Amino acid sequence: MKVFSILGLASVGLVVAQIPCDEEYGKHCPDKSSWDVGECIREKVGMDNLSDSCKSYLTAMSVCKDDIAANCANLEFTGEVIVCMLNWTSPSKVSSGCMEALSVYKEKPQGSGGGEEKSEEDERRAKARRRRRNRAAGMAREQKDREKKKDDKKARRRRKIEKEL
Repeated sequence: MKVFSILGLASVGLVVAQIPCDEEYGKHCPDKSSWDVGECIREKVGMDNLSDSCKSYLTAMSVCKDDIAANCANLEFTGEVIVCMLNWTSPSKVSSGCMEALSVYKEKPQGSGGGEEKSEEDERRAKARRRRRNRAAGMAREQKDREKKKDDKKARRRRKIEKEL
């Protein structure tokens, strides 16, 4: 699954280390994909509890929904959607509101370099580890819930059979 893939896009003129909502996605909505990711994060976490970067990402995805559907289908809520909208799609095909919402993802001038890059890389890796851990925990909870439902169904059948006898 390509949801929230990690990006290293200096070669295409975009500086995005990771999708801002990866942690929320991994913790609360690991089983969701496509547009359901944004809806799930809004529903389970709430906009007031999100980081500013995640809020702006969700806002950009909402503002750009029609543009994404027209120009970057099947890339919604993936790391490639911003690259697609800013680099692979002609600006004439993107609405002005969408371009404004995506402007925060355009390349910023390079800073002092060296030390900053290492700490950003460490932070990116830590976020990726948390996302994987949260996703694994979410999948384990899902499996446990499925097993419980299965056990409940077996118990109901047993009681029904005992009742009939």
